[in-house]
Amino acid sequence: MDVEKKEARIGSSDASAPKSDRRAVEGSRSDAPSRSGCCASGGLAIRYVEWGRADAPPLLLIHGGYDHARSWDRIASALSGRYRVIVPDARGHGNSDWSAEGHYGLLDHVEDQVRLLDHLRLNAVILVGHSYGGRVCLRHAGIYPERIERLVVLEGLGPRREDRAQWRATPVGRRIRDHHERQRALSAKPPRGFASLDACAARYTERNRHLNPDLAWHLAFHGTRIGADGLLYWKFDPRIGLIHPLDVTHEDELQLFSATTPPTLLIHGDNSTSARPEGDPRVEAMPDCRTVRVPGAGHWIHHDRPEAILLAIDAFLPKPPNRAAAYSLK
Repeated sequence: MDVEKKEARIGSSDASAPKSDRRAVEGSRSDAPSRSGCCASGGLAIRYVEWGRADAPPLLLIHGGYDHARSWDRIASALSGRYRVIVPDARGHGNSDWSAEGHYGLLDHVEDQVRLLDHLRLNAVILVGHSYGGRVCLRHAGIYPERIERLVVLEGLGPRREDRAQWRATPVGRRIRDHHERQRALSAKPPRGFASLDACAARYTERNRHLNPDLAWHLAFHGTRIGADGLLYWKFDPRIGLIHPLDVTHEDELQLFSATTPPTLLIHGDNSTSARPEGDPRVEAMPDCRTVRVPGAGHWIHHDRPEAILLAIDAFLPKPPNRAAAYSLK
């Protein structure tokens, strides 16, 4: 089936539902997870949801910054015929705990992934990460390559080369001071409340013009909590976007990329302004890496072109025996 025609139908049966009925629609979605769980990491509760059979090959989907696990629902459901799909809420996001100290560096998230694998008693897994979650997966694969069977990264190379160079050129003392000041400012700033889920959904569509109303509402439904004042608030800690001032050096990062021995697929959107793999020395250092460019997609590539993402994943991953022959978006 033509990709554009198939994608146009995704969610179309629900998008026209009256606003008052959307909660009922959300509760009856056919792509909802079948199980949930929780593991401890660094004193925090990291919560996750699952799709598929428990004895199927394990595949983890890792969301990006300011996002949540249920952002992957359509992709997770489509993959569940072949894989045990496990989708955690990263620390400071969704239903997982916030770090009181604001510890949201790449290595903190890598440690959470390692703890989750230990908790689930998994050794070799497929990792799929988007945006900041993709950066975490790349770091994970460079440190613990033996635990990653294959790696798929969507828009996950991080800041553009010139931005990384500017960050490295800033004296380390200045970076640390700026980090502390921003943490204090964000902690003191009152969170913004929203009067309705429709207002929250509108914020999603402002960020991504490709979102249809049903998907935007789904993201808002799972990405907000009700405060004591009756208003809706985002579930993420506002401090999650701060770049840790003592991340690894450029030379160390190159070493980690060169140590990323699992076969890797980098997927980027043609309309995205994020860092691209072409000419990136980190990508060139990777032993087994290929790239895919998706036309008509921006940074939220798994929302913009989900069928294209599934086709790319299908071509890259080995086919488990006795599993579904094709993916199906619900």
